[in-house]
Amino acid sequence: MANERKKSGLGTTAVWGGEDGPFWERSTQVPVVSSVSFGYSDMENWMAVGQGQAPGHIYSRNTNPTVQVFEDKVRLLEGAEAAVSFASGMAAMGIPESLIRYSVGIEDVDDLIRDLEQALEQTKHRAKH
Repeated sequence: MANERKKSGLGTTAVWGGEDGPFWERSTQVPVVSSVSFGYSDMENWMAVGQGQAPGHIYSRNTNPTVQVFEDKVRLLEGAEAAVSFASGMAAMGIPESLIRYSVGIEDVDDLIRDLEQALEQTKHRAKH
């Protein structure tokens, strides 16, 4: 995994984490992708992406390049294996409520860590009972 947290400070990771490029038309930052769907040369490639066997995106409601970089930044800042973001609470339906944190805007990293630790403790407690 490129741009791991231990290689950079938090500020550098917050700005550049997950931005491995090269980006569209040689842009120096991640472009905001507003495309709803993504095209492939044949059904085999499309299917491989859709099944997670190849990198790429199918439909922006699920994933897109801009959101992927955001999730990579969160993952790197938190030192986590993965991160998932949702556009709304409704989009997160099916995720255990104890693991969801509703928020708007940029959050303080220490606050997010405390919330995640609390959610994991609640999950461990429920698993024991």
